[in-house]
Amino acid sequence: MNDGTLKTREVLNGIDVNRPMLADGSSILPIFLTEDLRRWGTGKE
Repeated sequence: MNDGTLKTREVLNGIDVNRPMLADGSSILPIFLTEDLRRWGTGKE
């Protein structure tokens, strides 16, 4: 997982290494939650 501190692409010992950036989808997640799921809460109470 690449949080932005690593190169997204490099060659190590002849191996092509690809590390795609992580996408933070937490800001759009509430759009997809139904009202029933919202009523469940976080479960951290």
